[in-house]
Amino acid sequence: MKRAASIVISVVLVATVAIAVAGQVRRAHREAERHAAAERFRAAHALELSAAAVDASRRGGQTQHFALVPPEMPPGLVRIDPSAPLADDGVTDVYSYGEVRVFVNFTGVPGARPCGAQPCLRSVDLTVRTPDAPSLRHVAVWLSGASPAAERFWTATSWVPVDRAAWFAELAEQGEFFDRG
Repeated sequence: MKRAASIVISVVLVATVAIAVAGQVRRAHREAERHAAAERFRAAHALELSAAAVDASRRGGQTQHFALVPPEMPPGLVRIDPSAPLADDGVTDVYSYGEVRVFVNFTGVPGARPCGAQPCLRSVDLTVRTPDAPSLRHVAVWLSGASPAAERFWTATSWVPVDRAAWFAELAEQGEFFDRG
């Protein structure tokens, strides 16, 4: 009898351990799936999330980055980010198309090389002003990589204050929604 009880206790103990281990494995698997889904979501919504981050910075008082933007959303755009300025008196905004990046440098007065070591795609005086960045008077644009579509867009686009660009407001709103969710 004692031997039978010992066997039953051992079987119950092994079964309990097996159930606990299986539960931990299932839990780890669910967490890994949840993490992978969140990563896929962030990758799919990188543009919206980056626009929301820029908008939050602007609401926090950092109003020079993305003070002026194209009136229409650049086609194929996947992310936007502020960057360190090329010149002391300006700001540089970065528009990403995957591996290709478009650098838009706004300054008060362009230097001898407004695009730094890169060839300028465009270097012109601004015809629009914004109270968010009143000192910005010149824009220089260059690409890091080759993209005929991006090049066509950025050589022809105009500029508007960000509060007049519906595409930016929509992206920022969607990004805030996604970030809360």
